[in-house]
Amino acid sequence: DMNSIDYNERTCIIIIENNMNKIGLIVDAVNEVMGISPDKIMKTNSNKDECKQDFIKGVSEINNEIQLILDCDLLMEIVKDVNNKINE
Repeated sequence: DMNSIDYNERTCIIIIENNMNKIGLIVDAVNEVMGISPDKIMKTNSNKDECKQDFIKGVSEINNEIQLILDCDLLMEIVKDVNNKINE
C-alpha cells in the first residue's frame, strides 16, 4: 500500500499525449525531463501478475542511477477503456 502525501511546491502534473488523447499524472516531484532512446531501455524480468508491474516498460541507467520507465501507451489504453465504460 502507498500512503498519500499532501501536495507541495514540488508536486507536478505530467501530461501524456497519445494521438488525440491526453492524461495527467500527479507526481511527487520532477527532477528532469529527457528523451531516452529505445536501445537504452532494458526489459524487466518482473512477474506481470502484479498490477504495479503492468505499467513498467523497463528500466534505464541514467547518471549512474536506475530509473523505471512507464508504459505510457498502456496507461492511455486503460484510461480509454475506463472512459468507454463510463460512457456506456
